[in-house]
Amino acid sequence: MENIERQNAKIKSVILGYEDHGILTCMVHLEYDGGGQGFGGYCLDEWDEKEKQRIGTAYGLGWIIKLLKTLEVDTIKKLEGLPVRVEASSSKVHRIGHYLKDQWFDPEVLRQFYQDKEQHNYKSITVNNPGGGGTKL
Repeated sequence: MENIERQNAKIKSVILGYEDHGILTCMVHLEYDGGGQGFGGYCLDEWDEKEKQRIGTAYGLGWIIKLLKTLEVDTIKKLEGLPVRVEASSSKVHRIGHYLKDQWFDPEVLRQFYQDKEQHNYKSITVNNPGGGGTKL
Protein backbone atom coordinates (compact mmCIF):
# COMPACT_ATOMS: atom_id res chain seq x y z
CA MET A 1 0.00 0.00 0.00
CA GLU A 2 1.25 3.43 -0.90
CA ASN A 3 2.11 5.93 1.78
CA ILE A 4 -0.37 8.83 1.79
CA GLU A 5 1.03 12.10 3.11
CA ARG A 6 -0.59 15.42 3.86
CA GLN A 7 1.25 18.37 2.34
CA ASN A 8 0.86 21.95 1.27
CA ALA A 9 0.53 22.86 -2.38
CA LYS A 10 -0.40 25.75 -4.64
CA ILE A 11 -2.80 25.47 -7.55
CA LYS A 12 -0.84 26.30 -10.70
CA SER A 13 -3.72 25.93 -13.18
CA VAL A 14 -7.10 24.29 -13.71
CA ILE A 15 -8.41 22.78 -16.91
CA LEU A 16 -12.10 21.98 -17.36
CA GLY A 17 -12.87 20.47 -20.72
CA TYR A 18 -12.77 17.45 -22.99
CA GLU A 19 -9.77 15.14 -23.09
CA ASP A 20 -8.66 13.44 -26.29
CA HIS A 21 -11.34 10.71 -26.14
CA GLY A 22 -14.15 13.28 -25.82
CA ILE A 23 -14.65 12.72 -22.09
CA LEU A 24 -15.44 15.77 -19.93
CA THR A 25 -12.90 16.07 -17.13
CA CYS A 26 -11.27 18.55 -14.78
CA MET A 27 -7.60 18.60 -13.81
CA VAL A 28 -6.16 20.76 -11.03
CA HIS A 29 -2.40 21.15 -11.54
CA LEU A 30 -0.62 21.43 -8.20
CA GLU A 31 2.86 22.70 -7.33
CA TYR A 32 4.82 21.39 -4.35
CA ASP A 33 8.25 22.41 -3.14
CA GLY A 34 10.35 20.60 -5.70
CA GLY A 35 7.61 19.06 -7.80
CA GLY A 36 4.02 18.88 -8.88
CA GLN A 37 1.05 16.60 -9.35
CA GLY A 38 -2.47 16.64 -10.77
CA PHE A 39 -5.76 16.27 -8.93
CA GLY A 40 -8.69 15.13 -11.03
CA GLY A 41 -8.95 13.38 -14.33
CA TYR A 42 -12.29 11.88 -13.37
CA CYS A 43 -14.98 11.33 -15.98
CA LEU A 44 -17.61 14.03 -15.37
CA ASP A 45 -20.05 12.89 -18.07
CA GLU A 46 -21.34 9.61 -19.49
CA TRP A 47 -22.36 8.04 -22.78
CA ASP A 48 -26.10 8.07 -23.45
CA GLU A 49 -26.91 5.21 -25.81
CA LYS A 50 -30.34 6.62 -26.71
CA GLU A 51 -28.97 10.07 -27.56
CA LYS A 52 -25.77 8.66 -29.09
CA GLN A 53 -23.70 11.31 -27.34
CA ARG A 54 -22.04 12.11 -24.04
CA ILE A 55 -24.25 13.88 -21.48
CA GLY A 56 -23.61 15.55 -18.15
CA THR A 57 -24.02 13.71 -14.86
CA ALA A 58 -24.98 14.61 -11.31
CA TYR A 59 -21.56 13.35 -10.22
CA GLY A 60 -19.82 15.66 -12.71
CA LEU A 61 -21.69 18.73 -11.53
CA GLY A 62 -21.28 17.65 -7.92
CA TRP A 63 -17.52 17.28 -8.47
CA ILE A 64 -17.19 20.87 -9.65
CA ILE A 65 -19.46 22.25 -6.91
CA LYS A 66 -17.66 20.32 -4.16
CA LEU A 67 -14.26 21.54 -5.39
CA LEU A 68 -15.39 25.19 -5.39
CA LYS A 69 -17.19 25.00 -2.04
CA THR A 70 -14.38 23.14 -0.28
CA LEU A 71 -11.84 25.74 -1.35
CA GLU A 72 -14.33 28.62 -0.82
CA VAL A 73 -14.16 30.20 -4.26
CA ASP A 74 -17.02 31.04 -6.60
CA THR A 75 -15.32 30.52 -9.97
CA ILE A 76 -12.77 28.09 -11.39
CA LYS A 77 -10.55 31.01 -12.40
CA LYS A 78 -10.12 31.97 -8.72
CA LEU A 79 -8.54 28.58 -8.00
CA GLU A 80 -5.32 29.50 -9.81
CA GLY A 81 -2.63 30.56 -7.34
CA LEU A 82 -4.65 29.35 -4.34
CA PRO A 83 -2.76 27.59 -1.54
CA VAL A 84 -4.31 24.23 -0.60
CA ARG A 85 -3.58 21.09 1.38
CA VAL A 86 -3.60 17.67 -0.21
CA GLU A 87 -3.46 14.07 0.90
CA ALA A 88 -1.41 12.35 -1.76
CA SER A 89 0.71 9.34 -2.56
CA SER A 90 3.37 9.23 -5.23
CA SER A 91 0.77 8.15 -7.82
CA LYS A 92 -2.41 10.02 -6.84
CA VAL A 93 -3.85 13.02 -5.01
CA HIS A 94 -6.57 11.36 -2.95
CA ARG A 95 -8.20 14.51 -1.61
CA ILE A 96 -7.78 18.26 -1.65
CA GLY A 97 -8.50 20.60 1.21
CA HIS A 98 -8.87 24.20 2.29
CA TYR A 99 -5.53 25.64 3.33
CA LEU A 100 -6.66 26.89 6.76
CA LYS A 101 -9.88 25.01 7.55
CA ASP A 102 -10.57 21.33 8.06
CA GLN A 103 -12.59 21.11 4.80
CA TRP A 104 -11.79 18.32 2.35
CA PHE A 105 -13.00 17.10 -1.02
CA ASP A 106 -12.58 13.39 -1.69
CA PRO A 107 -13.92 12.39 -5.13
CA GLU A 108 -14.35 8.76 -4.07
CA VAL A 109 -16.63 9.77 -1.18
CA LEU A 110 -18.66 11.85 -3.63
CA ARG A 111 -18.86 8.94 -6.09
CA GLN A 112 -20.11 6.65 -3.31
CA PHE A 113 -22.78 9.23 -2.38
CA TYR A 114 -24.14 9.28 -5.94
CA GLN A 115 -23.92 5.49 -6.28
CA ASP A 116 -25.90 5.06 -3.05
CA LYS A 117 -28.42 7.63 -4.23
CA GLU A 118 -28.86 5.79 -7.54
CA GLN A 119 -29.06 2.40 -5.85
CA HIS A 120 -31.91 3.58 -3.62
CA ASN A 121 -33.56 5.20 -6.66
CA TYR A 122 -34.12 8.55 -4.97
CA LYS A 123 -36.56 10.72 -6.86
CA SER A 124 -38.04 14.09 -6.17
CA ILE A 125 -41.35 14.01 -4.35
CA THR A 126 -44.01 16.60 -3.73
CA VAL A 127 -45.11 17.32 -0.18
CA ASN A 128 -48.52 18.96 0.29
CA ASN A 129 -48.50 22.08 2.42
CA PRO A 130 -51.36 22.74 4.86
CA GLY A 131 -52.20 26.00 3.04
CA GLY A 132 -52.48 24.29 -0.34
CA GLY A 133 -49.95 23.78 -3.06
CA GLY A 134 -46.94 21.56 -2.86
CA THR A 135 -43.23 21.75 -2.28
CA LYS A 136 -40.95 19.67 -4.48
CA LEU A 137 -38.16 17.94 -2.60
